[in-house]
Amino acid sequence: MAALGRGEISSDGLQELHDRALGDTIERFEATGSPVISDGEQAKSSFVTYPLEGLGNLAPDGAVIPFADGHTRQLPRLTSGPFRFGRHADGYLEAAQRYAHVPIKQP
Repeated sequence: MAALGRGEISSDGLQELHDRALGDTIERFEATGSPVISDGEQAKSSFVTYPLEGLGNLAPDGAVIPFADGHTRQLPRLTSGPFRFGRHADGYLEAAQRYAHVPIKQP
């Protein structure tokens, strides 16, 4: 994702990497024998901010969320309304279902 931001790979190149990571993750989860697996959140930029991807009414200087292990996540700030999600979890579920042979839990 950082390489995309630096212009080193294209959106299609990043999608190819996401698809390979997703397929590998699902294959490994299925190998455990679990009757339900997840997608490992392989293609999400962040579990906190993925629904905001693609929105044009955000600024990067929002609230900072500290975690117990010392790392932080910074939320963007809404600069104008209305607020709408930029991405929805069902798109990640549909992508994972292309590879899975057992039910998928969408985080």
